[in-house]
Amino acid sequence: MKGAFIFITIVVILASVASADNLDVRIYKQTDDLVRFYGNIDVVPGEEVDMFIQIENRNKDRNNEDEEITDIDAILAIDDLFDQDVDEDFDDFDLNPTRKKNLPFSFTVPIRIEADSYTAVIDIEADEAGSSFSLTEEFQINIEKERHNLYFEKAEFTQKSVNCGEVATLDLDLFNIGLSDEEITLSIENKDIGFLVERGVALEAYPGDDVYRKRFPILIPTEASGKAEFEIRVAYGEGTRIDTEIPALLINCGEEIIVQDINGKVEKPQTVKESTKTSAKTAPVASKKTAESAAPQLLLLLFLLILIVLAILVMVIIVKRR
Repeated sequence: MKGAFIFITIVVILASVASADNLDVRIYKQTDDLVRFYGNIDVVPGEEVDMFIQIENRNKDRNNEDEEITDIDAILAIDDLFDQDVDEDFDDFDLNPTRKKNLPFSFTVPIRIEADSYTAVIDIEADEAGSSFSLTEEFQINIEKERHNLYFEKAEFTQKSVNCGEVATLDLDLFNIGLSDEEITLSIENKDIGFLVERGVALEAYPGDDVYRKRFPILIPTEASGKAEFEIRVAYGEGTRIDTEIPALLINCGEEIIVQDINGKVEKPQTVKESTKTSAKTAPVASKKTAESAAPQLLLLLFLLILIVLAILVMVIIVKRR
């Protein structure tokens, strides 16, 4: 519930037996609407309802022990509420004159439920001045529905991220929680990757065939990358209502890696690069070793050339002397 809670009073008229007139019982619903319910509580499908019973000792003389109300036992029962029983058996308590006590309780209205009324019963037993008395009070819980109303129970991808060129899977659960049967135009679109699906869906009002469940495979193009949002759009109620959901998907392409923490939060993308430092350093070393291994061979070759030249000179000198 948003905003400050405003306590809306439902006055319960108590039976005039024994000391019942000295005990005041009220039902409050915590809400932010300025609406007085006068004994009936209106709720809608999916609503989380917070309420409490307020019990007050109306007696005024705090010095008179006979005006203290003791051993107050309150039991709340809502039979067959949404196919389940809601029972609250509160701990016994005492109330001095003019004192109050709040007994909180809550329940959640199911999404799939008929528009109907349910009876809640409050049974109270207590003692005053040596006499015991009991009270039974009732109030109604009414399920209110709009004529046209759809509810996205699920609209999400089965995976948080996918590589480009792979297939992503979108799960969709759509409920008709309104009063009318619906002819629905459903579309799922992402313009960036050129994806569009359109189809007609018929859903009856609950308890009829009111649920549409479908799994959509989506082939991710090889050139796609980054965060992709898919708009799910349903038009119904003779075109008077349009609802949307926008699930997102992270697409990884090339060597880019999407990093997620334990909460699914996306950190800055990291790119894997091949290291060239090792090859850049080792290339000159290899050349140096080659040059060092070739030096002795060059010296030997030079020495042989010198010997050949000297031999030729000696032969020329000998020929000239003859």
